Amino acid sequence: MAVIDLETFEEMANRLYDEIPPALLEGLNGGILISQEARQDDPDLPDVYILGEYIDDPYGLGNYIVLYYGSFCQVLKDEPAEVWEDELWETMLHELRHHIELRAGVYDLELEDLRQLEEFRRQLGLGSREDAGDDPADRWDEEDLDEWDEPEEPEEPGEPGEEEVPRRGRESGRR
Repeated sequence: MAVIDLETFEEMANRLYDEIPPALLEGLNGGILISQEARQDDPDLPDVYILGEYIDDPYGLGNYIVLYYGSFCQVLKDEPAEVWEDELWETMLHELRHHIELRAGVYDLELEDLRQLEEFRRQLGLGSREDAGDDPADRWDEEDLDEWDEPEEPEEPGEPGEEEVPRRGRESGRR
């Protein structure tokens, strides 16, 4: 059972959010949302959870950050409140960096996140996703990221291209 309940987690996130300079929040028009979900990305890494995720959804909610309370519970378990707060702050800043980099057309953190996942795989002796036929470069090639453009406006609502565009989130292994 987690030491920090959902209500306390939300209060902590709100307090930390208020500490972020408003200029850094420009364009984060969907704000920060909290999901009760424990989110994982790679079935080969059962102890790696996504703590937060930056979403760029130009056709719906806009740009927003999701914090996964369930993932924090899995990773932090019975850690003291100070550890939860430090991890939450670090995750919020990480996702905010995704937001700022997207606005600037820079994708360094995106690539760092992919490299971190590959390192987790290597540490477990799984090899890279490339070895398994799933090359992360196929999804986020540095050259493609350098040439990134905003998605074209669909001609009519309901056409392809209207879905959310998630950015890599901050992953953490279970402690």
